[in-house]
Amino acid sequence: MRQLLSIGMVGLVVVAGWTMFACRPAVLPSVLEMVPVEGGNTKLGDGKLWPFHEVQLPRYYMSAKEITNAELAEVFNWAGEKGSIRITKATVRLVPYFKWELLDLDNEYCGLKMENDALKAKTGMENYPIVCISWFGAVAFCNFLSEKEGRDPCYDMETWDLDMEKNGYRLPSADEWEFAARGGVTGRETIYAGSNDADEVAWYAGNAGGNIHPVGLKNPNELGIYDLSGNVREFCTEKMGFYWALRQSDSDAAEIQKGSLRMYRGGSYATDKIQVWSFVSNINYPDYCYGVKDVGFRVVSRADFSM
Repeated sequence: MRQLLSIGMVGLVVVAGWTMFACRPAVLPSVLEMVPVEGGNTKLGDGKLWPFHEVQLPRYYMSAKEITNAELAEVFNWAGEKGSIRITKATVRLVPYFKWELLDLDNEYCGLKMENDALKAKTGMENYPIVCISWFGAVAFCNFLSEKEGRDPCYDMETWDLDMEKNGYRLPSADEWEFAARGGVTGRETIYAGSNDADEVAWYAGNAGGNIHPVGLKNPNELGIYDLSGNVREFCTEKMGFYWALRQSDSDAAEIQKGSLRMYRGGSYATDKIQVWSFVSNINYPDYCYGVKDVGFRVVSRADFSM
């Protein structure tokens, strides 16, 4: 088994949108609560544990909460009915690329199960963040929800390349994630997402009792986004590069260039306070979900399309 690496809906009706040349589904309002994040120039990192770097980000939307078991079940069941995934009691895999495990269903920490050939949240776990999901599984959710709402998927699920010009959902970049966690252009430069007191905004090892919690119970940050610090660590979209290369001189550069490692941010209910700082990054293999009891995700989208 690979060891974890660490450094630091309701039913909707589609209304046809007619043009002179073609008929295609109109883009639906998001079933998720999406929060606008105003763009701007900023400096990320802390200059100590993590090097500073300047970024310029456009306006974007971010989901206010981590994706839950109920939300993922609805979208994956829709994809299953289309034949895009295969659901068994043990796993969920992408069709036809069966090598990629999306979700580890027979993991004791997974909040979902197969029932009547479909995914269902375990009793009382509907509003808990999804875990035991791979990076591939998070990306698949983004594409499937995009298709379900008549948006253009952002990822090619054969090559896993990203097209940020599309209007669908995707995982946030590490910069987008950190910018939002620090409150965007109106951020107060707090250590955690929305506060200098971890107990106000985060579930972490010191207060979580060793357990994952439903989304949105702690205070949100300045933007109205919950659980960016703690509860579950969250996948980002890109390969590990900038932070890893500068902080770990003995790292395997070839492995990084191949893109076999992906970033996640935010710490979790199982990590200490340092891990829930807004600028700390971790890495994992994109196909690894066995035993990962505290990694989930949230999504972003472009801001120049209707929500």
